[in-house]
Amino acid sequence: MSSADTTISRSYRFYFTDSDGHIAKALDIESSSDTDAGDLAAIMLSEQSDYPGIEVWERTRRVACLTQAVREECH
Repeated sequence: MSSADTTISRSYRFYFTDSDGHIAKALDIESSSDTDAGDLAAIMLSEQSDYPGIEVWERTRRVACLTQAVREECH
């Protein structure tokens, strides 16, 4: 296998949040980049209706925070 065939995967934790912003569900996800992890979070958020928000973390660093209501980043 050449180095061009190797994709480095990073570990992320996705937190679905309730209407008060509290963590309601967590998933461990592997992704190749912050952008890909954020894109996957947006898709996962849009394909469900139980949770209005999702946060993506890589260890102690928040990568993304999205809400379903307005489809923009949380603050």
